Amino acid sequence: TQVADEEGLLMANFDPIGKSINGRIHRALLGGLAMGKIQCAVSGGAEGGQGDQLLAEVDLGGMTWSGNLKYGSMGGGLVYGMNYYQSITKNLALGGEGMYIAANGNMLSSYTCKYECEAPAAENALKTAGEKPSSWFCAQLNPAQGMLNLGYKRVVTPNRVTLGADLSMTPDLQS
Repeated sequence: TQVADEEGLLMANFDPIGKSINGRIHRALLGGLAMGKIQCAVSGGAEGGQGDQLLAEVDLGGMTWSGNLKYGSMGGGLVYGMNYYQSITKNLALGGEGMYIAANGNMLSSYTCKYECEAPAAENALKTAGEKPSSWFCAQLNPAQGMLNLGYKRVVTPNRVTLGADLSMTPDLQS
């Protein structure tokens, strides 16, 4: 079941075979300046509630930044989290995310850097009104999993040709 309007959505489903209920509520808060989210998953199986989840979030944002706060229960323990993403200049944005999962004592974090620039146009490239070819580079580091992701995207011809590449690696961060 899904119900949506301009202020948000309500969504739920019931699985009679797995004996589970999943639900989600998204609502605009503070006159649209924030978004509140609640999601839950309840199972009636033999797990005895160990797979049940409840997570509440608040998304906030301004002209050059966005943030999120999380609180809930997952895997039999509490979960706390937050993230923040800030545009530093017209071309550069930085951000980070952290989450603590009490059930297993894990602290997860990741850090992001994104740089966007105008790409040189080919001499015979099609011109689209107001749009210019652009490129962006993005790096994301996840120390807990030892992952480094690098991404590149280039709009060669707006609304026609876009090229991209992604590199994921696990560098030795312990050295």
